[in-house]
Amino acid sequence: MDIVRLCFARRGNQVGESQKYGTRRQKAKAETRRVILETAYSLFEKKGYQKTTMRELAAKAGVGLGTIFQHFPEKSSLMVAAFEEDMEAEVDRAFASLPDSGIRDQLIHFSRRFYSWYAKRPQLFRVLLTEIAFAKDDTEKRIYTLVFRFWGRLEALFQKAMERGEISPKVDTSKAVMAFWAYYSFALFFGLRMPEFDTEYVLGVFQELMDQHLDGIKA
Repeated sequence: MDIVRLCFARRGNQVGESQKYGTRRQKAKAETRRVILETAYSLFEKKGYQKTTMRELAAKAGVGLGTIFQHFPEKSSLMVAAFEEDMEAEVDRAFASLPDSGIRDQLIHFSRRFYSWYAKRPQLFRVLLTEIAFAKDDTEKRIYTLVFRFWGRLEALFQKAMERGEISPKVDTSKAVMAFWAYYSFALFFGLRMPEFDTEYVLGVFQELMDQHLDGIKA
């Protein structure tokens, strides 16, 4: 019986060590991926997207070219990752901290958070948004998947606002979201055209447009 217990104990230790190794390996892989992304972002800021090569990225990041391709099969994957990973996390944080004071305050809350996010690295987003505006094939599909997912969550907010009597029951909530997106995007691109991205100024531009929009659809 003691021998049986000893065998199970050894096996348990082996499983535990294997799990620890797997966790360390996953952590190291995630750290490598983050280093590659941050290095790519820095190169995009300094040189632009088109002039940055994967070989140069590997050298700057201190990893092999093969390692780059394990994480990012093509250069456009680096561009999409900024939105798939970083922006989606920001969306989740914005929803988690959503005010319950009405649709106007909720939309301003979203916009302030995202304008502040863009303000941290405006040159990077000047580069990325220019490329994404004319992206094709898989890159375009991945970006639009993110956008439509976000739109769906926003539409739910408009529907709740309608249930609360804040906006007219005749409003097409999907079109209301598209209008919000148009105003939000206009203010964003307006801000990125400025030498310095001023979050509060850009937010003020958005608020003026959004207030007029909400006046037009309120109950």
